[in-house]
Amino acid sequence: MAGPGTRGIFVSYRREDAGHVAGRLADRLAQRFDTSNVFIDVDSIEPGIDFAVAIQVAIARCDVLLALIGREWATMVDESGRRRLDDPDDYVVLELRAALERNIRVIPVLVDGAEVPSQNSLPPPLRPLVRRNAVRLDYETFRSDAAWLVQRLGELLSAPESSAAPAQGTLPEHTESVDRTSSAEHAAGAEAEPSNLSVRRANVEKPRLPQGSGIRRRTFLRWTFGAAAVAAGGAGVWGASRLAGNEAPTAPSRLAWAFKTSDEVYSSPRVIDGVVYVGSTDQHLYAIDAATGKERWRCSTDGSVTSTPAIADGAVYVGCNDDHVYSVDAATGAARWKFLTGAAIHSSPAVVQGWVYIGCRDHHVYAIDARTGQERWRFKGGDWFNSSPKVAGNILYIGCRDRNIYALDATTGEKRWSYTTESTVDSSATISGSTMWIGADDHNVYALNAATGQWIWAFTAGAGVVSTPLLVRRVLYVGSDDGNLYALDADTGRMRWRLKTGNGIRSSPASAGGLVYVGSRDFHLYAADAATGELRWRFAAQGPIDDSSPTLAGGRIYVGSLDNRVYALYADVGTG
Repeated sequence: MAGPGTRGIFVSYRREDAGHVAGRLADRLAQRFDTSNVFIDVDSIEPGIDFAVAIQVAIARCDVLLALIGREWATMVDESGRRRLDDPDDYVVLELRAALERNIRVIPVLVDGAEVPSQNSLPPPLRPLVRRNAVRLDYETFRSDAAWLVQRLGELLSAPESSAAPAQGTLPEHTESVDRTSSAEHAAGAEAEPSNLSVRRANVEKPRLPQGSGIRRRTFLRWTFGAAAVAAGGAGVWGASRLAGNEAPTAPSRLAWAFKTSDEVYSSPRVIDGVVYVGSTDQHLYAIDAATGKERWRCSTDGSVTSTPAIADGAVYVGCNDDHVYSVDAATGAARWKFLTGAAIHSSPAVVQGWVYIGCRDHHVYAIDARTGQERWRFKGGDWFNSSPKVAGNILYIGCRDRNIYALDATTGEKRWSYTTESTVDSSATISGSTMWIGADDHNVYALNAATGQWIWAFTAGAGVVSTPLLVRRVLYVGSDDGNLYALDADTGRMRWRLKTGNGIRSSPASAGGLVYVGSRDFHLYAADAATGELRWRFAAQGPIDDSSPTLAGGRIYVGSLDNRVYALYADVGTG
């Protein structure tokens, strides 16, 4: 635990641009430096408190500001179309300006391939930012990137003030030559060891707020590395409120088994013929006995496996962050073929009539012959495809980070139609009859005509929707980054109920036996009554349940977690 003299770290980010990594990074920082020394998510200010003064108070408590910069950081606009960086009262502008004026160390953290903006693209008060050495933090290499950054911050903040440290505002560049495996292994020990940061803070005159007033602008959210977030500062990525009236008991007796991998599990388990297939960021695809939790085989790759496997005709198909799509024998794990794309793959494959369809971060959707691994066609979008394709009839539906939802001819790859949203689309589609439903990061769940793309209705949640909607008897179940599981009327979009969890939901729901199951970043798997939303039980994992979605098979529910485990739980009420 850090001592009282420890210097603070402020994490500055835009929720729409880098929210998917900001909370995870704060989590790692809090492990090493103590929660009270890591400041993130200041969401609203109490009435009567000067916004700029509140930011000054926050910055004055810190010696390092991490400026998380995503690919839309410099171009994002507000509701009126004004670029947010050009607004002197924008919270990111206020944070960075205060830090630069106080001459504290400002480190640009480039998220998912972003680049430092050009000097001319920044307002004058922020232009010194371009002279700061930057580090990288990418989704597919998050664990090792964050480990390296935490390690260097530990060295930096524990150094005496007079020591020969890097120049103000700089940190040695984190290049691709860093040994990511060793960095991750180091982090496992480094984050657990006590911090002895007891150097004297610089004597800074701090602005004062009236006594008893709470500083909140996103509320100084202090993420506790435990079962849920401690502070209730409004819904948001990685830091929402506590459960409100949903304190159902946890259900440890439901655990059938837990299989431990060597790293985080974003992949969703797929179960067929008594075998669970799932990927891990430890660079393996696993086959696990569904009854016992014993490993049957593992297939090694050269990158993280965050994609969810598809199984067809005795083969397992999965995308990988080593830029390949793999086909392996379902019985043995032996490779059949691998197909090279141009970038990492988070999208999960769909296998239909002998073709494998998958999206890629090289801006393409691919159609591949399932037997030979030969390319049939490719379609180019305007940005990454993290969304997974869904095929209905002869049309493929997929979301893109260029803000569009695409309908493509499944045989030729030609575009049938596209619908433009207000933000990125990482959710995947659900199709039934003439309607498709899909979420978007603009906070909306959309219902569109599947044949034409015509708008039918939109439901607005409190934050982005990455979760894929589940349709059961004309009710649509979907999670949101605002921490809610929603039940919507599929025909009108009207909300029937919502279940509040303690953090964002990116997991996609599953349903059986009158219950709806979903994972949350608050470390829990939830079981709710499908008709009323009443919480029946929740199971506590040891880490967030992020992109992994529950799968039901044989009276059990299977799900992965960032605690490096795949869990098998008894799904039926009363079964223990």
